[in-house]
Amino acid sequence: MIRGAGRVMAAMAALCAGAGSAAAFDALEDMVGRLPASPGGIVASGEWYFIAPALLADMPRTTWPGVGDADLSPSLLDAAVGLETVGIDFTVLDGILNYGTPPNEILYLAGDGITPEAVGTALLQREGMARSELGGFVVFSEREDGTLNLNAIESGYPFGMRGAQAHRVAVTDGAAIVTATTPLLADAVAAFAAEDRRLLAELVEAARATVPPGLAAFGATGMPRRLLFPDRGDTAPFDYVMLIASSGENGEAAQAVLLFPAIAAVELVMAPLVERLQAFHDDTAGKIVWVPVPTSGGAAAIVTLAFPPGTSGQPAAAAYRNWIGSIFRRGDLFLGP
Repeated sequence: MIRGAGRVMAAMAALCAGAGSAAAFDALEDMVGRLPASPGGIVASGEWYFIAPALLADMPRTTWPGVGDADLSPSLLDAAVGLETVGIDFTVLDGILNYGTPPNEILYLAGDGITPEAVGTALLQREGMARSELGGFVVFSEREDGTLNLNAIESGYPFGMRGAQAHRVAVTDGAAIVTATTPLLADAVAAFAAEDRRLLAELVEAARATVPPGLAAFGATGMPRRLLFPDRGDTAPFDYVMLIASSGENGEAAQAVLLFPAIAAVELVMAPLVERLQAFHDDTAGKIVWVPVPTSGGAAAIVTLAFPPGTSGQPAAAAYRNWIGSIFRRGDLFLGP
């Protein structure tokens, strides 16, 4: 058994015991804090996407943030699909996080409806699915690593390219991890059991402290990027970008968390960030704070757009989508609405 597995189950139990905003932000903080990381504490490579399905039910589906895996869509839209195929109701989960790209992709699920018994009942109906244990998780494995069987495709099945790709599903009460290979699953389980507090969790905690109480993170993404300020002709020296969208009884918020390698680097871009923010938002709607980040020895600038209750549309979701689009289309962090 991997050392620390008891802490994994205890942490996930505490995570899933919460409700509403606490569960949503806790799910995000816990999940990013357990991604496989480099010695420096940050995710070595790859992007990740997070959603809190339990918070999306009252939002128009056209405004839902993406999670980077189209095969999850049927289960997110219809509870019966996930329950029938893998024994999980995806629509009420506290969090889903998808990290990396195939074949090095890790899918994390968190919610108190996840149990080894329910998942096993569904998965063991699939031909060739085997059961084992790893680090406190019950593991269900289908076929050898790297194999593909197009005859195994099942409409609505959420894992392994609708079942065509060999995959492993590790389950404990309140959590599940899905990968395509056994070595990657071992890395993911080990990261869940690690004692050290990861950098990304520290960034989420700092962002959480800057939004009004009662707000819940319903979407987030993170990526290692150095972005441009086209209007200044230079490159901002931040190494990592995290975007978070949240909502609740006290309104909505969209946040950009920018990680800098050193505190001195923040001073180089704080002025243009403030200028850009003030061009689109008044002082009550937009603000920027910076905080030291002990884990990395650097600092983070946290840009927050706050929208009061009753604001028309879905402003946080809209800003979140606009920022992602701006990053991928232009390599620039647009701070407009």
